[in-house]
Amino acid sequence: MTEAFYGVIAQRQFVSVFRQSLKRNDNLRKASEARLKIGLASKLDVFRAEVQASQTADALVRSEADLQAALERFRFLLALSPAHAVEPEVVRPQGRLSGEDEAVEVLIQRAFENRLELRETRDQLADAKRAAALARQNLLPQIDLGVGVTRIGFGPTYSDAYKLADTRVSLFVTSVAALAVDAQERLVKQKEMEIESEVRGAVRLLERIRKSAELQRQGVEIAAQQRRLAILRYQRGLANNLEVVDAERDLVLARSTLVGLFTNYSVARLDLKRAVGSLDVEREFGEGPGEAAPGAAP
Repeated sequence: MTEAFYGVIAQRQFVSVFRQSLKRNDNLRKASEARLKIGLASKLDVFRAEVQASQTADALVRSEADLQAALERFRFLLALSPAHAVEPEVVRPQGRLSGEDEAVEVLIQRAFENRLELRETRDQLADAKRAAALARQNLLPQIDLGVGVTRIGFGPTYSDAYKLADTRVSLFVTSVAALAVDAQERLVKQKEMEIESEVRGAVRLLERIRKSAELQRQGVEIAAQQRRLAILRYQRGLANNLEVVDAERDLVLARSTLVGLFTNYSVARLDLKRAVGSLDVEREFGEGPGEAAPGAAP
């Protein structure tokens, strides 16, 4: 459900990225046509700008279709009709991604305290220990203090009436109870190892995405500077618009990648909270709109 929610958010930003790119490509096409009229550009420049604008328009159409598919999947998971009006509110990642402030060991201990499946496994271990203690207690001889001591047995013969079958059964039950305790202890240890591995993996994934997003942010800035330089060279007649087209393509790719990283970061952050056992769905999905995502910036 989380992936479907943020999938809609990501597709909205992809649509925004391609719309802005289409607007820039249309401006480039118009500029190329105007320069062609005064002899400062060739017909090839116009064709190149038209092809770039056409490809961007096609990418926008596909992105809008993907957005509708993401909305329908989101509504399907809510058991709603695909034509229902409900959709995620405008929730965008923050401008800067912060790392995890707490140490991994602290998060692991918190997960041990919060995870319900571990609590249930520990409760089962406590039940097994109580059953084993009761089985051991049943092995103790029963002493009745009274006027006399009487032992009564039942059997087809006198000797069969006093066989100690009940004692053998008690010993068997005690052994089974001890084995059950050992099995539950191993299960608790296994569950703790699984939770620890899950928390460590979630922390590593979150940190990797954060570092990749920071590097990609720099890539977006470099791509934007490259495009501005290419436009300046084209306006001054130092190059044709091929450099502008290539720079625009690099900029769109960089921004699209950054949008994907920001979405993955949001999902990974919630997955870490789920692994720790501190995820509050009402608080996480009840917040208002955040800051604008860099990937959708003009």
